[in-house]
Amino acid sequence: MPNALYGRELDVLAAVVLGGARLGGGKGSVLGCVLGVLLISITQNGLNLAGVSPYAFKMIVGAIILVAITLSNTSIEKLLPFMRQKEGRK
Repeated sequence: MPNALYGRELDVLAAVVLGGARLGGGKGSVLGCVLGVLLISITQNGLNLAGVSPYAFKMIVGAIILVAITLSNTSIEKLLPFMRQKEGRK
């Protein structure tokens, strides 16, 4: 069917970004994309079981994309400042 995923572009983008591919260019893996699809599917299923409105799914998936992009562009030292302090004490 040519229009099987019509309207699901955001979910595909979220799965790829969560799978490790960077929007600015870079490498991703098939396993990462499969894990990203799994994470998005589990999130949507959990939201459905929790009784969240289906219209809120896209907002939550968009927030997941923003968090994934932010975390992929941030170094681990900035995310975990206490790790830097421990290294400085040694």
